Amino acid sequence: MIAEPEFRFMGPKVINEIAMLGTMFPAEEAKRLGIINQVVPDDTLDEAAMKMADKLLAKNTFGLTRIKWLNYVQPNMSIESAVELGIEVGAWWFSTDDTKEGLRAFGEKRKADYEQFRGKIKPVR
Repeated sequence: MIAEPEFRFMGPKVINEIAMLGTMFPAEEAKRLGIINQVVPDDTLDEAAMKMADKLLAKNTFGLTRIKWLNYVQPNMSIESAVELGIEVGAWWFSTDDTKEGLRAFGEKRKADYEQFRGKIKPVR
């Protein structure tokens, strides 16, 4: 049996307390609490940050903004409303040129060219 990672959900009150008081945490504790995603040695921080940035830059920029937006709005919705919104956004998202490029690239086993779409797609919400 695989042990579940320990994770503590932090509601707005806890987050406000941490932010307003400037509470400091050791990196491992911040990771355990879900405040940060990963811990790296100081001397590899720039390299780790650039590696993550490079991965993000290779992705569908508008798709990333939709994912981030949904991750912020859906937790405040009922299950039914969150699912409905996800379906609505997903249906629209799959009709966009940049998503079609990603699907074509996947099918052709090549890297997607999202650069041609940067700055040209406007959010619908």
